[in-house]
Order: sequence, then structure tokens, then C-alpha cells
Amino acid sequence: MVSEVRHAFRSLRKSPGFTVIVVATLALGIGANTAIFSIVNGFLLKALPYADADRIVNVYEMPPKFDRNVVSPLNYLDWKQENTVFEFMAATAGVGGSAVLTGVDDPVQLRGSKVSVDYFKVFGVRAALGRMFAANEDQPGNDHVVVISHAFWQSQFGGERSTRTVALLKEWGAVE
Repeated sequence: MVSEVRHAFRSLRKSPGFTVIVVATLALGIGANTAIFSIVNGFLLKALPYADADRIVNVYEMPPKFDRNVVSPLNYLDWKQENTVFEFMAATAGVGGSAVLTGVDDPVQLRGSKVSVDYFKVFGVRAALGRMFAANEDQPGNDHVVVISHAFWQSQFGGERSTRTVALLKEWGAVE
């Protein structure tokens, strides 16, 4: 085997053009396989970072002429009322929607979603500080409540629990 490896290296030294092509082909093949595996692993193989992630499902309507459709609010309410299968059901609207944060030094453009009361229960997420949504806070007139992320709290308020910060978060309904 040692003599065959020596012979292979001698052959590669004699034809450097061929050697470059072989090495480049191997590098591209290995790189492409690594990239594809990373994508497949990240999206398909790796579990979601939630408890019982394999039990979380997305439900859509299947109208006759479309692949899938956004569920109408009235259908969602009917499904939720008649539900005997799911532990929690939640709805989202305006994923990636935006708002402007005022009442701080400079107005800040925010991204967020409108979600129903049980949204965080579906994912098993609890509030580290303050509270999540209370019952009926997803109803018209009671829907002036926000839940902010830890990253947002850190970036906009420096993680402080000052009277000013808590007063602003109370105004939003994020803490009691």
C-alpha cells in the first residue's frame, strides 16, 4: 500500500494540471455536501427549541382551487370551540407587521405579530418578567397588550427595571 501511495504522489507531481483539477473537484464536492447537510440539518433534522416540538402543528384551510389558505377568524373561533384534539390552539395575524415605539428617546420601528391568548402556551413559553396574555386580551377593545422579547428589553431598556421603564411597560400592558 505504501508503494502505491508513493506512485500516486509521483503521478500527481508529473501532471500538476490534473492534480489541480482533482483537488478542486474534491473540494467543491466536499463543500457542497457540507453546505447541503447543514441546511437539511438546520431545517429538517434538528428539533425546534420547544418542549414537545414534535406535537406542534400548523393548521390551514384547503379550499378547492388553492394549495392552502389562511384561516378566517370565524373559522378559527369555530375550530377552537369544537376542538377535542389539541391541548391549545392559537392564531397569528400580520406576521412581520410593524409599529413605531414612542415614549422613548427616539422613535423605533418595531416588527411583531398579533397573536391570540394561547399563542405562548402552544410553545410552552413563560414570561421571565411581567406576564403573558390574560384571558380575553385578544378580544377587540382588550387588545392593547404587548409581550416583548428579552432581546428587545435589553436593547431598548438596557435590561433596567427603573420606574420609567416599568411605567412605560405598564402602559403597554406588558407588566402589571
